[in-house]
Amino acid sequence: MLLDFEKGAITSFEHVWPNTVVKCCFFHLTQNIWRHVQSAYTHDEELAMCIRRIPALAFARPADVHDLFDQVAMDLPLTSEIGELVDYFERTYIGRTLASGYHVAATFPIDLWNYHLSTPFGLPRITNAVEAWHHSFNATVGCHHPTIWKFLLALKREQGLVEVRHTNYLVGKPPTKRRRSQQSEEALKTLVREYYSQDRSKMEFLQCVAHHFSLGAD
Repeated sequence: MLLDFEKGAITSFEHVWPNTVVKCCFFHLTQNIWRHVQSAYTHDEELAMCIRRIPALAFARPADVHDLFDQVAMDLPLTSEIGELVDYFERTYIGRTLASGYHVAATFPIDLWNYHLSTPFGLPRITNAVEAWHHSFNATVGCHHPTIWKFLLALKREQGLVEVRHTNYLVGKPPTKRRRSQQSEEALKTLVREYYSQDRSKMEFLQCVAHHFSLGAD
């Protein structure tokens, strides 16, 4: 199940459906990072690429994420804005060990936002399609508080569209993706499949991954 980064919703879903794998939206992960580093990211292209290594951790092997995050953080400049970003990401998505040895768990553990295992299978990473459907259905309904008859008519129209899409799938005509999006998706699949290749270091892997997405507001 793909959800936004909302702790209450995640906790409730895991309680009701404990055997379901819950993942958080990658696009919203990049948005959350963008909000903490807009100025530095916008005005320095080289730095922007280094910053994108942070969300690129979502494609690394989960067991490697802690050490790779430390390496990424060390390569970033020591500015107040970058420092706040690193602190935020560690606190929220990585977790930290205090000087006393006590480990403070992340608000959103690595398994919630890591896509290393699912990427080769082409499984969804973002909830944009769901949000687009909501927007489209709201446009079909045409108002915030429709009558029951207007709502039922909108459902019938939606059912017709679903049946057309289903038929297209059955005859081998799935919806097409934009060429650039499709190329990036295939490149990410290849990179993850070759994660253990001796020809590329783990930091080089993150650098390559970072070329195939933008932060939330790019």
